[in-house]
Amino acid sequence: MIAAIFEARPDAVPQIASLALKSGNGAVLKGGKEATHSCAAIFEAIRVGLAASAVPPDALQLLSTREETVALLALDRELDLIVPRGSNEFVRYIQDHTRVAVLGHADGICHLYIDAAADLDKAIAIAVDAKTQYPAACNAIETLLVDGAIARLSCPPSPKP
Repeated sequence: MIAAIFEARPDAVPQIASLALKSGNGAVLKGGKEATHSCAAIFEAIRVGLAASAVPPDALQLLSTREETVALLALDRELDLIVPRGSNEFVRYIQDHTRVAVLGHADGICHLYIDAAADLDKAIAIAVDAKTQYPAACNAIETLLVDGAIARLSCPPSPKP
């Protein structure tokens, strides 16, 4: 059984639920308080869909309170893995308050690769948005990789001073 705790991103509910079930795992999900109602509505839709499938709807659970999260961190015999998604501070809090294995990813592992066949206008717009829309987000890019065949076109050298 895995658990995923994430901040204010209801779109994470179907993403994490589908990955957990596809990999043969049950999952406990906990979204941020800012998205409690959205997470609950999405979760309920998933459970309705599961009821019409071979997967038991109880394979997924949704938590909604901070107290439930604190209790979850103590389930080192029941949980195999906790995946916190959010800020570095949030991930560190989870790591420091559980004995369950934690797969944290809050610091600088987001890359964007622009292939030689890419539409440069679209690629540049994506690159700018991926860093400037919310630079502190856990999915903001830190590394931009550009195919050597288009590097001079997409990233011209700076003029010498």
